Amino acid sequence: MTTQGSILPLIPSQLITSHLCYLDLPISIPISSNKNIVMMHPQPPKTTTNIEHADLGLANLDDDNDSNPLLSKSSHPPSSSTNSTGSTAIANTEKYKDEELDERDFMHPTRSRDLVTRLFKTLLLAGLAWVCFLETVRLGVAVVGKEGALPYSPANEALSYHPRRIWQDGDLPSRFEKPPSPELDQEWEDLLTGQNIRISPDEMHTLGENLTNRVQLEDGNYLGLMSVWHNLHCLDILRKVVNWEYYFPRLTEEERGTEVWSVGHLNHCIERIRTDLVCHADVAVWIPEWAPKAHHPDGMVMKANGRTTCVDWEGLDAWARKRALREGAYRLKVNPFEKGEV
Repeated sequence: MTTQGSILPLIPSQLITSHLCYLDLPISIPISSNKNIVMMHPQPPKTTTNIEHADLGLANLDDDNDSNPLLSKSSHPPSSSTNSTGSTAIANTEKYKDEELDERDFMHPTRSRDLVTRLFKTLLLAGLAWVCFLETVRLGVAVVGKEGALPYSPANEALSYHPRRIWQDGDLPSRFEKPPSPELDQEWEDLLTGQNIRISPDEMHTLGENLTNRVQLEDGNYLGLMSVWHNLHCLDILRKVVNWEYYFPRLTEEERGTEVWSVGHLNHCIERIRTDLVCHADVAVWIPEWAPKAHHPDGMVMKANGRTTCVDWEGLDAWARKRALREGAYRLKVNPFEKGEV
């Protein structure tokens, strides 16, 4: 039975061509000349081990295609040569089946979207991890070097370290190791230049400080004092008390009455220096040596090849001087507990 315009809906030409290549058969398909075949692209065949239904799409062919030897559904057993060819076809088809399915899975729109989503999430997490790392470094929570972990300080950027031999008897006196004089006072005044510095609102936030009633400048910055300069300030006060016979006559009546010279403030200074010494303990070792002219009462002098690690003071001091609040060059906002300006 022949019908004009017969439709072959399940065999796309590219599918037949590709499988005929696997079967090592001629590509040309003998179809009766009195039939008009309309080739249509079907839905992808369901995965099955039946080569006749899955790979060649022959399950729904019309009976009138029996005249085509390649598309025939005859129930007659094939010849031995056909069996051989069919076995080869099954083997070759099974060989490429996984590759074709993998390719279809990869190109499937849903799976492609899933792949893009996973890739986006991975990149997003990596980006967040990198931002967290940079923020951690910026906050100084894990600023790690040879000196260990440092908490955040605006001055961390100015810190560097270098080794040196510890002091020992016989070293030349420093410019601070001399009797009181106007020259020595000037040395100490210059050393304390970086005592009071500007701290920005962002740095206050990073420090985690509460801004309530904090001493603020009229330009919006805050008054700051680094611990090392506080200790130097205390040491300068104690130095003057040790040389009180020189400094007391030089103080005005107003200066003598200030809290700076009180026993309570002096004890405060001693405790602050003590706590910082034990906090930043220098464990370099001296080996005392007997000497005929030792200035120690026990007849010893301090000798050592001990090494220690020091902050580059010049670098830190230069950083502080750039932020220093010099007398007469700044104004404070009004003290809320007093009338008028400070």
